[in-house]
Amino acid sequence: MVAVKVATPIGTLALGSAPASAAGPDLRQLVLGSEGAFGVITSVTVRVRKQPEVKVYEAWGFSTFRAGAEALRQLAQSGTTPTVLRLSDEAETAVDLSQPDLVRGGPAGVAS
Repeated sequence: MVAVKVATPIGTLALGSAPASAAGPDLRQLVLGSEGAFGVITSVTVRVRKQPEVKVYEAWGFSTFRAGAEALRQLAQSGTTPTVLRLSDEAETAVDLSQPDLVRGGPAGVAS
């Protein structure tokens, strides 16, 4: 999303692109994820890209969260731009893989 206009109770909010060095939250994404709590989106400008010639789906495992974070940092700094990157810790991965017994060392809902 490049730009968005939002009708709010106090007026129209127009959000365009920000410099890459801007600090703080991306207000466009905040509005998009608010499910209407901040206003109603009335206009959106998007960037359309060509469909890739090849799609590659990969998953990687790392021995520690720190090792995974370092690998993702190196990937981002290499200029490679995957569509999705996600790093999960052990507890989130256990839940995502439907292994709740691994979360907190006990059955689901029971903290050890």
